[in-house]
Amino acid sequence: MAHEVEDKVLREICEVLISNGLSGASEVLKKLLNEAMKLERSEFLRARPYERTEERQGYANGYKPKTLLTRTGEIRVEISQVRGLRFYPRSLERGCRSERALKLAIAEMYVKGVSTRKVSKITELLCGTEISSSQVSRLSRELDEQLEAFRDRPLGEYSYVLLDARYEKIRHCGRVINMAVLIAIGVNGEGYREVLGVSALLSEAEVHWQRCQYHLSANAQKYAPSKELKAEIDQVMRDIFQSPNIESAKTRVEETINAYQQMAPRFVEWLEENVEEGFTVYGFPRSHQQRIRTTNSMERLNKEVKRRTRVTTLFPNEASCLRLVSAILCEVHEEWITGKLYLNMELLNRKREENRIYRKNVA
Repeated sequence: MAHEVEDKVLREICEVLISNGLSGASEVLKKLLNEAMKLERSEFLRARPYERTEERQGYANGYKPKTLLTRTGEIRVEISQVRGLRFYPRSLERGCRSERALKLAIAEMYVKGVSTRKVSKITELLCGTEISSSQVSRLSRELDEQLEAFRDRPLGEYSYVLLDARYEKIRHCGRVINMAVLIAIGVNGEGYREVLGVSALLSEAEVHWQRCQYHLSANAQKYAPSKELKAEIDQVMRDIFQSPNIESAKTRVEETINAYQQMAPRFVEWLEENVEEGFTVYGFPRSHQQRIRTTNSMERLNKEVKRRTRVTTLFPNEASCLRLVSAILCEVHEEWITGKLYLNMELLNRKREENRIYRKNVA
């Protein structure tokens, strides 16, 4: 059966080439991609279509149409789908990355007010095929629609959520102001990171900050009475946050209070009021604590956003800023959910079950 399918596809490809020559390259590429995706799906499922085998690990779920812009022209392929499992054909990954890069490039040019005619010339150089001004306008409209759908999509349940804000300069009512761009990321129930949302706000009162252990340690040094004590206080804070459990951390806090009560009273006062904000991580599995005790993941994301937005320097309005940042975050989001597992959530689920049983027994 498999050989019959392969022979049929080969005959169809030969017929296209015989009838159309090189002008049929787009149709040939389409057939090859569709067949490659079917083969990938069979390998992933460990079973051919309609085959019954004990090794099968899932079932096919039809096809999803997608239009690709290639060097041979625009082609419409059928992406093989799988029911209930995470699958995406490797044969399309390179093309998808190119498509995301193209859309992001258009977004960046769109933000800077580059005309559709100039964008058409630039994208022609990038893609190796002619793109009309009307196509660029259509891509820009589609981009706005896709980014809005990404920002407004329904969300599920998340065990960990991080919030942060950065500032971008925009023109507003004839003057240049700093606008807060709020970003939320989280870890879903399967253990993959997601970008949960992004919004642009002119009012600073709307910004909500997420503090982490690193930032708490940095803040603590501001209350050192002398330069000599800054490094010492920094090490003290590291020792507290590197405690193996919350009981040990609280013991170290008490020891620190007693040791610095006289020589650094302002630091002690700050410590008593703020340090426990960094103890939330102790309620989660030990293997998760290294990932969530700081906002390093968010900091790296912010650096990537900054790298892409700093060339713009000044956004013409709020919408243009949100458009570009959304495009960047959408690209990152897709890489996260199709990439490497971030956390093993079985450990968290086990800990939750242990806590539930403990509370039930105590009650």
